[in-house]
Amino acid sequence: EKAAEYYKEAAELNNVNAQFSLGTMYENGEGVKRNLSKAYFWYLIAEQNGDEDAKKLRELASKRLSEKALKKVSKDVDNWYAKKQASDKK
Repeated sequence: EKAAEYYKEAAELNNVNAQFSLGTMYENGEGVKRNLSKAYFWYLIAEQNGDEDAKKLRELASKRLSEKALKKVSKDVDNWYAKKQASDKK
């Protein structure tokens, strides 16, 4: 659980390795409750930061999520970037 907290802090600071690791932790339920939507969320962000492995795992995860869930995660990612931009301007 502590590892997940540290990875989340680093992921929020745009550390691509932490973003990828957090995705795998959520996908596998390692130190966090298993949550495929959260895994997809972090894989997508890591992919957008250039992680090719995250792209592959995101594509696999997308096949196991509903269209509704995928749309929600995409909106959540947009909100994450908007919040991040706002805090970066401070």
